[in-house]
Amino acid sequence: MTIVEMQMNIDCDGCEDNVRKALLRLQGVHYVDVDRARDKVTVTGTASQKKPGSASSYNYHVHGYYDSDLHGYHHEQSNDARSYFSDDNPTACSVM
Repeated sequence: MTIVEMQMNIDCDGCEDNVRKALLRLQGVHYVDVDRARDKVTVTGTASQKKPGSASSYNYHVHGYYDSDLHGYHHEQSNDARSYFSDDNPTACSVM
């Protein structure tokens, strides 16, 4: 009997269920214990030690969690709004 303990970030009940289901589908896995308080998953069975690690991993890059286009967005202001008001009469608007 092999016992494999893994450290994982498990945030919600859905994550816990997905990890448990993925590990129980593996041939040779008899028992899966998910401890959300300690972010620890314990797998008991006769499977090799590499199988639970690869089955429980999640490819964040494929699913868009690490999209480089989303990070570092900088909003550039246009100069059009500044030209609507005249310097001669600051209360007048050139749109009207």
